[in-house]
Amino acid sequence: MTKRKWISILFTALIFGVFLSAFSRHKMPILKNDNTSPDLLAIDVLLEPDAAVIKEAQKANARLMRNYPQGFALDESHRPHITLAQRYIRADDLPAVTTALSKLFTEAKLKQIELRAQGYYTNATTGIGFCVMAISLTPALAKLQQDVIDVLQPFSMPGGTADAFIQNENHQPIDSFTVKYVNRFVPDYSGEKFSPHVSIGLAHADYLQQLMRSAFKVITFKPSAAALFQLGDFGTARKELWRVKSGQ
Repeated sequence: MTKRKWISILFTALIFGVFLSAFSRHKMPILKNDNTSPDLLAIDVLLEPDAAVIKEAQKANARLMRNYPQGFALDESHRPHITLAQRYIRADDLPAVTTALSKLFTEAKLKQIELRAQGYYTNATTGIGFCVMAISLTPALAKLQQDVIDVLQPFSMPGGTADAFIQNENHQPIDSFTVKYVNRFVPDYSGEKFSPHVSIGLAHADYLQQLMRSAFKVITFKPSAAALFQLGDFGTARKELWRVKSGQ
């Protein structure tokens, strides 16, 4: 693995370390739903991995849930995915956005994109930590991300609030870091700072360190689909709004 890839992986771990501090609900402020932007949607344009990667991610997630049951399960309302771009858009612009994405992904030919899952990573050394499955950043994936950002740019809106998200079932407010993350995704987490990954879950740091050191068989795969989801708390893909399968 190149030095640049290691830096990218560590950057991802740092991001999710911040997510973890938000998850604690003690160190980060909460943004209350103030109804200042009821017409905005927090969206994630993403790639869905193939069955082999989903199976591996869910298997690891189940282990993390046994270690830390207060985490989140990868299920139908928390789909394993690789984020390409997160933005705020007006709800009224959704049909135009999905039309533009349909055109892009027909041209992108998902079946020609090959990706590699490299292993599990965390930066947690104490307490509760976040774990991701790192995905190699290829030139084709980097170009696809930029193409998605370019398509979304005319529709992207600043100043999204917690109201733009699918709300938590436990009635906890959407965390402020999640809201700000979407506002800052371009440029803070795109381009040279893009660090593709599949979020796996939360667990105690010592357990995650063991998982990171354990043997991992690299998985080479192609995306099974591209999709647009409305986001939930902590960047989870909660509500499907559009999808195109690979090869269509």
